[in-house]
Amino acid sequence: RHSVKVHEDLGDEIGYTNSRNDLANNLLRLGRAQEAEEIYLDNVERSRRTENRVLQAQALLNLGELYRRNEDRIEEAIALLWQSIELSRALNDMTGVSMGLHNLGLALKQAGDLEQAQQSFEESLEAASKAHDEAAIARALSSMGTTAYERDEYSRARELYEQAIEHASRGNKPGLEAEMILNLAAAVHKLQGAAAAEPFAQRAVEKALDVLHYDTAYRASAAIMEWFIHEHDPSNAGEWAAYALLFGPFLSGEIDSFASWTAFGISPIVDSEGKKRLFDAMLRKCRSIEEENELSGRHLTEAAERLRSKLT
Repeated sequence: RHSVKVHEDLGDEIGYTNSRNDLANNLLRLGRAQEAEEIYLDNVERSRRTENRVLQAQALLNLGELYRRNEDRIEEAIALLWQSIELSRALNDMTGVSMGLHNLGLALKQAGDLEQAQQSFEESLEAASKAHDEAAIARALSSMGTTAYERDEYSRARELYEQAIEHASRGNKPGLEAEMILNLAAAVHKLQGAAAAEPFAQRAVEKALDVLHYDTAYRASAAIMEWFIHEHDPSNAGEWAAYALLFGPFLSGEIDSFASWTAFGISPIVDSEGKKRLFDAMLRKCRSIEEENELSGRHLTEAAERLRSKLT
């Protein structure tokens, strides 16, 4: 908000619009969609009024992505994303074209048009390659992998996810890389089971923690927990359930609601003494993380200690 005020005081219309866009993105990540929508709508109007096509394409892309997350507004999202793509094409902005086509593919998939969605992902990959944008290439490959996964083509999905991870790494996007490693873990699980997938889930957790992406760390931990439960492996399931619980305070701030979500992974399979052993193991892991990344490790250790006293 301070950056927005500074640009407004300077009369910097482009800087002001970009700062408000960043603010809206952060609000959206915090779940404050209505506030984000108001800013995106205002940015669309400002960019049209000033005839700034670069900002207009970005504003339309953001508003389209916001509406894509609402099942009742998919058609609006598709229309806005097409407008953004056409503007980006006119500007010869291949990264913008790639992002628009990628999000369009997601919207088309939600609308049930899988063939058109796949075509959008492939065109997004082509545009990203022309722009030499490693992150955009990674996103397109990952979404193509997810389409293959949803068609039960797990070997093809694994291949695409591995390519996506390589490009995310080249682009120095560890948060994105962590998400794609988790996708790879899911494909490996389908092909070879939980034990084979576990090292990939562990990699996803570690990579996510490097950039404090606790949501990805949680999803990876919860996923491998669930896979071990389905394979009737209570020991490994219990350990990952305890580990998943660690990230609750960073996601919701309310450990009770988070604990209730994952309690099924602990209460049927681990007694009181077992819980203590699991949390002791979790604390050791946290302290090991702290040696590598003091900030995230310290926060995790403190959270683990609170959880241990609360849940055991």
